[in-house]
Amino acid sequence: MMSTAPQNKVISKWKGFVYLKERVSNMNKVIPLIAMLHSKFMQGRHWKKLERTTGQRIEHDNPKFCLEDLIRL
Repeated sequence: MMSTAPQNKVISKWKGFVYLKERVSNMNKVIPLIAMLHSKFMQGRHWKKLERTTGQRIEHDNPKFCLEDLIRL
């Protein structure tokens, strides 16, 4: 059976692979935070702090507010 280790080293340097790996890593960090923000117990002061941090107005109570909006922040 042929080893794939040399091939994996080559693939791991591809720009597309590096980009995708970074995106997946970032999502693994963001998803738990999004779950916390979705909680009905999330206080208004937390949303205000997030607005100050991002410098953007967040209409989290808008029915059209979605995951994509939060990720864009």
